[in-house]
Order: sequence, then structure tokens, then C-alpha cells
Amino acid sequence: MQARPAPQGPRRISIGKLFRWALTLLLLAYLLLTLYFIIVEIRRWMNERAWFEGQADHFAAIATEISLTRQAVSSSNHLLAARAPLHQPLQAAASPTPAPQAPPLPTLRYLGDPAPDHVDVTAVPARVEPIDRQGQDLVNILLLGSDSELGEVNQRTDTIIVLSVNRDTGTASILSLPRDLLVWVPAWRMGRINRVYGHGELGGWRLGGFDLLRQTILYNFGINAHYHVLVDYSGLQQIVDLVDGVDIVVECAIKDKEHDDTRVPDEARKVEGEYWLLDTGVYEFDGLEALWYARSRRGVTDLERSRRQQQILRGVWSRLRDSGRVGNPAELFHLWQLAQETVHTDLGLDVLVSLLPLVPGLGPDDVHYRSLQLNRHTIPWKSATGAEVLLPVYQGLAPVLKELYFPPTDNRLRLAGPSIRVLNGSSRPSSDQIASSQLVREGLNAKAEGLSAEGIHPHSYLIDFSGATKGSLNQRIAELFGIEDERIHVRPDPGREVDYELIIGEDYQPCMQPNVQRNL
Repeated sequence: MQARPAPQGPRRISIGKLFRWALTLLLLAYLLLTLYFIIVEIRRWMNERAWFEGQADHFAAIATEISLTRQAVSSSNHLLAARAPLHQPLQAAASPTPAPQAPPLPTLRYLGDPAPDHVDVTAVPARVEPIDRQGQDLVNILLLGSDSELGEVNQRTDTIIVLSVNRDTGTASILSLPRDLLVWVPAWRMGRINRVYGHGELGGWRLGGFDLLRQTILYNFGINAHYHVLVDYSGLQQIVDLVDGVDIVVECAIKDKEHDDTRVPDEARKVEGEYWLLDTGVYEFDGLEALWYARSRRGVTDLERSRRQQQILRGVWSRLRDSGRVGNPAELFHLWQLAQETVHTDLGLDVLVSLLPLVPGLGPDDVHYRSLQLNRHTIPWKSATGAEVLLPVYQGLAPVLKELYFPPTDNRLRLAGPSIRVLNGSSRPSSDQIASSQLVREGLNAKAEGLSAEGIHPHSYLIDFSGATKGSLNQRIAELFGIEDERIHVRPDPGREVDYELIIGEDYQPCMQPNVQRNL
């Protein structure tokens, strides 16, 4: 005979009912809160979209005025005539409507100097005084690239780029800091700069990774970083693919193995069994190929990898501008939405709003790219434990840090300076484009114009149509390309189309980068 269950008491039944009611109320509250947040997010999305669409006329007017200003500057083609006004601060084009009010920038104070009796792996450098802004309205943003997925612990920021945007002049400067720099980390010790962010995130600093990194950069370089943008490798791939690839000038051949989560460019060829060789040339990379190019380490220093990362940034920005997306409020809104999915940033919409009027007019000539050089800005050093790092050379760094805060006047000079036509007289494709890119990097007004009509030349040579006795670029160009005096031909021509013509010959050596091993 089966035993009958004991009857439940009234108290036990009431507790069960209360528990079910409480659970029901909690679920209902959760659903209501979820619905509330969805409604808030939709309203925010609609407000942001409406703002972008409402600024269409404003953006178009700014872009038109900047374009007209540049046309006036470019109409002059004489170096000496362009020098005088460049000593004066550049003025941004007047806007027909008031620009959005810029929010106040975050302030930062020193954590304090290391203790006098502190002993470390090497001497702790003295604190660098903050760089004088000279009254310029600057917004400094750290562009950080992580070696792991966003949100993972112990992240290393192998890419650290300082982007300084000048809201007065509508220009920007970029400086790459090598990941292996050995710096003083406030409230910690001497360490590699790429480990600072991860240390702060793991609890090494109460305000997190970015705050500790900005404290470190302020102490060691005198730069106050206001905001940051953090992206991982997959995010960089998505950004490159979003703009349908980037155009990259490869000056030095690359020989390396395949890397995880990347793809060797289609133009590379297999050599020596496990290596791939990418010759010098001009290529279009998709996101995975761009990652292989940026991460390749064989035969190069960390400084060269920093330069490559800047190339990719420049390529992304050029594609955005050429596509017209940065001047279209609807497209800007779409990019803003996508960016929120691929990057981690403390840049608020109010800050972006203050920068957006600069976007339509910020072209490649308005951005100055700077990379540090070995034995000039940094020196190699090995610790007692065998760690190989780079030590900052502050005497060499001082001018670079100071120039970071000033408008790129040499780029504006390029628009008005003597013009240089570059022709390819060698058997190697794209030599004119590579040489032109090198001249532009030197601040000169150069343009690649294809093959030489006279065919292949054994030696490079230069034709000077200006006949200028002062301000001549003869020797400067000749030194860059190893052209001897007998191959410089002066032929003054009052009706000239260009001031100089550079013909690249078979003796041209495109790999001029100081941080690359020539024999791979």
C-alpha cells in the first residue's frame, strides 16, 4: 500500500505563492527595463541620425570654402613666394554657420615623481615638461592597437599612435611610439610601453588602462592625451574592408612567413620553402593582407612596423575621402554606428561633433606623419635579463615632440612649391610611384606620370626647367636618389609645365628606409 503524502501546511503554501509572485514581478520588471532601454537607444539613434542629416548644408559649405582656399594657394608655384606667409599661424576657413560648441577637454595631473631611493633596471628618466601648445586648440587622441580581442585581460597595445588634431587650423599630426620603448610607468616601475594599458586594466591603477597610459605618456613625453580609441586586429581588418581596401607603396621588399589571422598578398611568391617574398611596388591590400603587411617583423625594427601602420591609416583615410563618405552626413552616421561595434573608445558624440566640421577639408596634405628613427630618437638597449628594448633619446625627441603641436606647414608648402614630374625609365613597374611617394614624404610637390617616352635608362637623371639660382631643389633631389652632378641637366623654360622632371633609371634603389635590413 502506497503511503499518502503529508499535507502541506498553510504557511508553506503561502511562501510558495509569494516566491512565484516575486519571480513574476522580477521578470516583469526586467522586461519593462529592457523595453525602456530599447526605447532610449532608438531615440538616441534617431536624434544622432537627425543631427547628421541636419548638418548636410553646413558640411557642404565648409568643404566648398576649403576647396576654394586651396585652389588659391595652389595657383602659386614658386617656393620663395610661399615662404613668407607660412611663418604666420594658418587660419581656418570661416564657416557660414556657427561651428558646434566644443566640450571642455579632460585635464590630467601628474601622479608624482618616483621615490628618490627607487632602484630599477636602468636609471629612471626625469619628468618631461608638458609641451607648449602655443595657444593652439588641440585635441590629442591615442590610437591603440591590441594584440588580442577586445575585452581580454592582459592586453598589449603593440600599436600606440598619438593623433593631435588642431581645431584652429583644420590640420592634424601623427606620431607613432614604438611598442618596445622602455619608459617610467607612474605608480609602478620601468617597463615596456606596450604593457602599460594591460597593467592598468588588471588592477595596476584604479582608473584603468587608458588613464595609466596617458599618465605614462605625459611623464615621459609631455603629451596630454585627452581620449583614446582601442581596436584589435579583427577590428583593423574590418575597418580596411569597410573602405574596400587600401593602396600601399612598398618601398622595401618583404620576405616573411605566413602569420595567424592574416593572408599573404596575392602578388607575393613562395621562396625558400616556407617564406613569401613581396617585391617593391604599389599594391591594393584587403584587411587580411594589410594585417600581414603591418605585422611582418622579419628584417625590420619596431620603428619600421610603426611606419607601416601609419601607411595603413593614411590609406584608410584616403579611401574614405575619395569615396565622398566623410562629406555625407548619412554616411558619417553609418560609419559612426559601425565604429561603435569594432572599437572601444571614450570619445563622446559631443567631441566628435566638434571635430566633424574639419572632416570635409582634412586631406592628406593636412596630416603630418612622424615616426621615430633608431640612433636618433631611440637607442637599442639590453637589460641584465636579456630583454631587448629601446631607450628614448630625449635630446633628439625634443624637436619632434614640439613639432607635433604645430600645423604641418611643410605640407602646405608642398602645395605651393616647385612641381616635380616623375617618370619611370626602369624595367621595374611602379618605380615612378614609389619615387614620387618618397619625394612627397620629404615635403615636396611630386607627381608620378608613368613611363618615360625614351624607354629604359641605365641611370636616373634630373632635368631642371626652372633655372632657379636660389631655392633650387637640384642637390636635394640628387642626394635622395644618388644622382651625380653630370646627370643634372639645367634647361630653363619660361613656358614650362613643371619645374623639374625626374627620370628613374635602372640604378634606382627604392629601399631608403633606415630601419630595414637590406639583405633578406
